[in-house]
Amino acid sequence: MVAADVAVAEGFRLIPLPTRFQAEVRQLFSADVIAPTNPLDLGTIFDFELYSRIVERSLRAVGPQALLLVHTYGPGPETVASRALARRVGEIGRELDKPIALCAFAQQEDLKGLREAAPLPIFTTIEGAVRALAASRDRHTGQARLIPLSPPPSEQSDKVEALLGGPRVLSASAALDLCRSFDIPVAPWAVVDEAEAALIAAAAIGYPVALKGLVADVSHKSDVGLVALRVRDDEGLQAAFAKLWSTMARCAPPGQVRRVMVQAMVPLGCEVIIGGKRDPSFGPVVMFGLGGIYVEILDDVAFRLAPLAPEQAGRMIDEVRGSRLLRGLRGQPAVDRTAVVQALLAVSRLLVECPEVLEIDVNPLMALEHGAAAIDARVVLEGQRT
Repeated sequence: MVAADVAVAEGFRLIPLPTRFQAEVRQLFSADVIAPTNPLDLGTIFDFELYSRIVERSLRAVGPQALLLVHTYGPGPETVASRALARRVGEIGRELDKPIALCAFAQQEDLKGLREAAPLPIFTTIEGAVRALAASRDRHTGQARLIPLSPPPSEQSDKVEALLGGPRVLSASAALDLCRSFDIPVAPWAVVDEAEAALIAAAAIGYPVALKGLVADVSHKSDVGLVALRVRDDEGLQAAFAKLWSTMARCAPPGQVRRVMVQAMVPLGCEVIIGGKRDPSFGPVVMFGLGGIYVEILDDVAFRLAPLAPEQAGRMIDEVRGSRLLRGLRGQPAVDRTAVVQALLAVSRLLVECPEVLEIDVNPLMALEHGAAAIDARVVLEGQRT
């Protein structure tokens, strides 16, 4: 059988099913339509509610390292029953703290609905499902972690609700505001639309400050002259503001409102990137790597499924080859590792609790000797709430 061959090739051992378990299975189905072996063949029985009972009994009686459910169904009533099956199997995985992957063979439009309904990974090939289970097993010490996520809280703060109801790509200010709402440390900032307001903001934040022209669809602001760093006094701020304002007039689309971010200059530290995305099969995935230009040049990043545990966040940091920079080199102090771990856990919580967030990049997060501070962020939403 293909599933057995792939499982063995990926390092899994198909353990024999206990005699008592085989007897229990035979009580559920006729002996001539099921082979009580591993893999367990359910033959031509199409009672999807019984499938979930078989899954639960398998996990309780056999105690496997992971479980793969291969499910084929057609349109119509089987679609509704299959979504109920996926939800129940996901609940079983949470209840018994076991990793489960579902490989579904169905029409494309049905698979989309199944993914939306199922609190567990959905795959369309047996090979992909088994390899994902193996990758999860190999990446984590102890038991594999393809465990479905807990459902998000039913209520969120009014502030977060408003941010998640914004445009598909949040402004830099809104993205930082969302980060701050989830306790990701952020360098103090204010958004202004005139030089006088910028002077007031700088006085409140404290010099030196950075100025950033906020123009939609411009990710690398420094490349087009939309960033002024280390502005140290009122005179310098007025000159930098005027220059930015002129540059924005050339860069901004016609009719776009021009605004400038005034942000505290963060002490020099080690730039890292934290973030994540919502994978169609795995759900939320958290990322860590060196930040700034290094993430594009070195492509040295680590990934984990959310939600993260503190020890998983620590292992992500250690996996990155450039993590030696965080420990301090050539007389430079080591950065506050605990602060970086806490920031990763905060991103994990944001992704779990905000299913509207498709992607988030905090780049750079300046890791300091004491603490950390996000300087810029980008957030992409699935769409506005209804």
